[in-house]
Amino acid sequence: MTTTYQIRPDEMEEFIDLFRKSFGGNVLKITVEAMDETNYLLSDPARAKRLETAAKNVRTNQNTVSLTFDQLQELEQRASI
Repeated sequence: MTTTYQIRPDEMEEFIDLFRKSFGGNVLKITVEAMDETNYLLSDPARAKRLETAAKNVRTNQNTVSLTFDQLQELEQRASI
């Protein structure tokens, strides 16, 4: 059985618990590979198109909203972030 997981290092404790539950007493072979997040994000054609459109909008200042720092703080407070 081969299973691929994608995790962040801060999730390792939960990940190890998952391993114990999933694989029991079996011997495991673990290969660690850092992901290239850019390639991952662009691997889905629909997501790549959305990201390119968003980048183009920022470059051409279209479909963007400008806020002052005070406005941003006000939004943050209203959203209870």
